[in-house]
Amino acid sequence: MKFMTMLIVVSCGGRDGSDYDPLDIFPDNLVDLFWKTIENTQKEFAAVYVYNIQGHNIDAFGEFIADSIERGTSLDLLSYSGLSFTMSRICEAIAPLFGKTRGRPLKVSLPCDVLEAADVELIIDAWLQSDGTFEEKEVECGEMLGPEEVECFTVNGKYEAVTLGDSSCRYLAHPTKRSSLLIGYNEIRVVKFEPWHIRVDFQSIDSVIGKWREGCGFY
Repeated sequence: MKFMTMLIVVSCGGRDGSDYDPLDIFPDNLVDLFWKTIENTQKEFAAVYVYNIQGHNIDAFGEFIADSIERGTSLDLLSYSGLSFTMSRICEAIAPLFGKTRGRPLKVSLPCDVLEAADVELIIDAWLQSDGTFEEKEVECGEMLGPEEVECFTVNGKYEAVTLGDSSCRYLAHPTKRSSLLIGYNEIRVVKFEPWHIRVDFQSIDSVIGKWREGCGFY
């Protein structure tokens, strides 16, 4: 089966570069026909690019993107550029995909949108419930978290994300140690597990050293 790319561009502006309301240009029946056509389009595209240049009908675009993610069994890449909309619906669609194996990579790019901490936690919780199999999955967005908000993933007791030196990223190891989750200022990404993704337990290390000193130097 051959998979194709879907491109949707919505731009409304006068010939002189001025903006105008598309409702003054397109009759209601034409607008309805456009959305019915989009809704009934089979979601078998490997790549979907949506450009809402003038930011019209934000809610409809958000629902279309969520539906494309939920029904896009062949989807590898979805990119939306336009004015920001409420991300909770989008993250509700994305999160379950982090909780299962799809058999193919997935990247969702939302460069103009910002994720809230609750949206990030929704994705993290779904991933923690998975079997931990490494599979390329990534959500890319605008700078979603400031340093003080990222820090909450380290100190709130719910997640034990590891910070590496001066890095702006946090690594959260899956309980199975099959993969890890990279949490950055503008991305959430599944990566291969590395031993340094686990927080060092200095008490345990001290205990091992103490027992070693008490013995003859043999383990």
